[in-house]
This record gives sequence, structure tokens and C-alpha cells, in this order.
Amino acid sequence: MRNRWSRSGKRRVGLVGEEAGPATAAGGISGRLQADYFVRQQLINLWQGMPLTLSGNWREGEDREAGYGLVRPNLAPKMAYVGAQILHRELAGYRILRRMETGEADYVLMCVNPEGGFKLAAWTTGAPHLTTVELPYGAVASVTGVTAYGRTFKLQNESTKLKLELGGTVQYVNIR
Repeated sequence: MRNRWSRSGKRRVGLVGEEAGPATAAGGISGRLQADYFVRQQLINLWQGMPLTLSGNWREGEDREAGYGLVRPNLAPKMAYVGAQILHRELAGYRILRRMETGEADYVLMCVNPEGGFKLAAWTTGAPHLTTVELPYGAVASVTGVTAYGRTFKLQNESTKLKLELGGTVQYVNIR
């Protein structure tokens, strides 16, 4: 698509994502599922080189068409807003280098920073399951994680392999 929109086919044309997230108001999906979708969409867009995603309705309204917001009518944050905050906190200074090889429905994105640090952002669009990821830089000292909602957890790693329990909610894995 980028090449099609570029006159020479050589210049990279930036794309912008739009209308992020499904509705939660008036019979829509749950706030947690909206948050999962919103955070995953942001990560996919970043991975694909889209530096900006627009969300048409920042504040939720009463009807279904206005239920896409990240905050409630009184400006109280919804779970999607919290998920966006944690995504930006966890990946500040990082860029997505590549998607690691796992199952087809799995997304394990390797993120790196200029200082040589790396993290994983991981989830699955399939049924929850355990997967093993080969750590790219060999053995590590510690591995900790944070869910998209800010809950911290510890992970066990075996030498150069890491076992991850993947589900629909993004988890950020800090590898040191």
C-alpha cells in the first residue's frame, strides 16, 4: 500500500491508523475487551510503522456510536485509557525490532532501546496457552513482567528460553 501511494515506489509513505477500538456503550463489548483490542491495535500499528493512531471519540457518550471513548463522560479513565498509559510507560524509548517466531496467532514483539536493553510485548489472538520463546541474546539475570493493566509478575527462564503464558491481554516482559 505504501509503495502504491508513493510516486517513485522507493520513498516510504507514512500511514496513520484511525478509529481505534470497539464500542462499550449500549450493548457493546466489555471494558476489558475494549482495552485489550485498543492496546493490541496500538502495538500492531507501531510494529507496522504507523507513528500515529487517531481515536475519533476520546470521551464516551451515551449511545453506541459514542461508546468508543477512552474516558467516561465524567472523564474517569476506562480500562483502555489505563492500558494506553501503561503501554507508553513500558515502551518509552523502545522501538519494535521484529516479531519473534511462535505460533501463528501469537504476537511476541521484540522491543529494543538505544542502550541495548530489550523487552517483549506479547499476547495471542487464539486460546490462552503456554509458549516457549528463545531469548535472542543468550542467558539473562532476571525476567519480570507487567500486564497491560499494571499488575507485575515474575517469570521463570531456563538459560536461553523463556516460558510465557499467552492470553488476549498484552504483557510486557522486561529482560535483564
